[in-house]
Amino acid sequence: MNTQNILIEAAPRGLKSQRLVVARHTDTGDELYRHKFDTDSGVSRNRFIKEIAKRTNTEVDELDWLDAEIVDAATEADDMAFIDDSCDLPDSEDKDRKSHATMLVELASELELFHSPHLDAYVCFPVDDHLETSAVRSQAFRRWLSREFYFNHGKTPGGQAMQDAISVLEDMALFEGEEHVVHIRVAKHNDKVYIDLPSVHRTGHI
Repeated sequence: MNTQNILIEAAPRGLKSQRLVVARHTDTGDELYRHKFDTDSGVSRNRFIKEIAKRTNTEVDELDWLDAEIVDAATEADDMAFIDDSCDLPDSEDKDRKSHATMLVELASELELFHSPHLDAYVCFPVDDHLETSAVRSQAFRRWLSREFYFNHGKTPGGQAMQDAISVLEDMALFEGEEHVVHIRVAKHNDKVYIDLPSVHRTGHI
């Protein structure tokens, strides 16, 4: 392939100094490689480029120009995130909505957020004496988040604030969370098959 036909996309920096970087074919938009790493590290950038070279059957030195592309994409992503955060909101209602969205995100900051190989965002949250796993955009998680907001702040969040918070948490799951295979009801692990039988005791059977 033409070594110049590679586009680098980067997400804003995450909580652990890492960000998701994606390499795509500029003509088709097909994804060549994605990885989460510290783009400030020359060693990490070089590893990323080597993996692209491997996947495209290209000599590494032919892709040296990608190093600057990675740095530029990362800088642009951080600049755009800063602009979004620093924009003045037009009225007090929007400012209140923003603060509610921020508080909702803070309530979920200690939860495990992750994504599936198909890039669906998931979250684990406590219910009674157990943890439940659900899609970030599920009604179950929205109800949990609304309930926690009410117990902590004595009021319910607005619908737009909830939507804004869900969008942020979804991005956190996709760009900062680990990747896990997600099973529904039946799963195989270490040569054992686990079946989740719905019950009030949340028991699993092997």
